[in-house]
Amino acid sequence: MNKKCFVISPIGQEESDTRKHADDVYETIIRPALHECEIDPIRADHMDEPGKITDQMIRAIRDYEISIAVLTDHNPNVFYEIAIAQAWAKPIVLLILKGQEIPFDVKDYRVVEYDLEPRNIYNGTWARMVVSQVKKLLSSDHKPKGLIDTTDLIKTSDSHGYWLSRTSKEFGEAPRYEDIVLKATACCDLLGISLSSWSRKSSSEALLKIAKSNCKVRILILHEDYIALNHLINNELPAQDFSSTKKEINDMFEHFNKLSGDNPNIKVRQIQNGAIHFQLILTDQEALCLQYLYSRTGSDSPLLRYPTGSPLYDAVRDEFNTLWELNKDN
Repeated sequence: MNKKCFVISPIGQEESDTRKHADDVYETIIRPALHECEIDPIRADHMDEPGKITDQMIRAIRDYEISIAVLTDHNPNVFYEIAIAQAWAKPIVLLILKGQEIPFDVKDYRVVEYDLEPRNIYNGTWARMVVSQVKKLLSSDHKPKGLIDTTDLIKTSDSHGYWLSRTSKEFGEAPRYEDIVLKATACCDLLGISLSSWSRKSSSEALLKIAKSNCKVRILILHEDYIALNHLINNELPAQDFSSTKKEINDMFEHFNKLSGDNPNIKVRQIQNGAIHFQLILTDQEALCLQYLYSRTGSDSPLLRYPTGSPLYDAVRDEFNTLWELNKDN
């Protein structure tokens, strides 16, 4: 799967001079450069996901591998989005039309000064410069520095970073989890009480897609007769109910069994032995761990992301493997 780049740009109204210029820069410089780098460019007006475009934009800047920003005409929204990228310590390439002043706040950054002269476009002059910048910024030697320290990134003594969303709803709704799964290439493990959010058609398609590419998928959910199930459900919380949870478990077990019938790379087991303390998505790229709290619903509980190879990634991987073997007959 290709990397992604969020394109930060003035867009303007359709048929406006601003839109025409933005489209020209995108089509003749940015897209050809990213195509050469095997990176998919996505601009805000290309997003068709339902929900607030500002939230989607912030998530894209945070989660995509790189951003490109067009400073031309000094659009305030562009500088707002650049600040978000820099605060998250995300790599970003800056472009500006030749002859325009480079604002003071970004004068210390390398900026590609382009024009739209036919000869330069034909020769790929500015696209090559963008390619060079992208490759440098994505090289293992480059470590972008954030503008501010953030409590959302927890650093441990071994230099591993763990991203923390104070609540899972800050991270996003169900499609965000599908994005994590679709990055898996070798393995993907799911663990939870019922995993009812995976009943969506798009979620099933995501699991089947990676399974068809020979990615091994293992799914662990509770058994409806799990001895401590009633102690995991707080009936005082909204949308928490023992009877409905048991039904969800049964429905999801049947759902996942059907998926496993459609692809042998998907395996499903139910937990009757051992205990679970979190909901988990574990891939060969990273782990997403939603902590189960009796006092809160899942959407209000903290969510952590552990990079592969980190001690916490190894810990939740070992926990999943232990529970998988412990329940091999279920």
